[in-house]
Amino acid sequence: MTPQRNVYKHTKVDGVTYLYPVPVIKENKYLVEVRAEHADFFIFVFKLKFLKSLDQSPDFIYKLRVHSDGNTEIFKIDYDGLHFNLLENSSEDSQKALIIEKLLSSKIISCLKGEEGAVQNFIKSLKKQMNCKTCQRLGILKPELKKIVDFF
Repeated sequence: MTPQRNVYKHTKVDGVTYLYPVPVIKENKYLVEVRAEHADFFIFVFKLKFLKSLDQSPDFIYKLRVHSDGNTEIFKIDYDGLHFNLLENSSEDSQKALIIEKLLSSKIISCLKGEEGAVQNFIKSLKKQMNCKTCQRLGILKPELKKIVDFF
């Protein structure tokens, strides 16, 4: 069984930025095309497991093509399929956590898409959730969560 790799690095080839998991496993190599300005963001959210490892075949990527080496698959991220796992999902609060995560995920996706006013909207929503007692109990005040804003 292939280990779940959550550490990614990026490289640029012919002006296109790609993420790749480390350690590189020869039999399970792949690249994920991303916008250059989002590479560090995705590396951050994978490392903190805010996004599932791509080794788990998530539903937020789609295959573009096979690399010229004939083996390495190249994928692209489907922003509309993203869901960030930002909060603690205890069984008693899992529904609340999912609702909050869905709200914040949609705000982050708007930022990634470059929608007008998206960053201010995300910051406003995040601050509002950080003042909510239920959200605080679910882990909204994690310092790593606050760092997401820095990428936009």
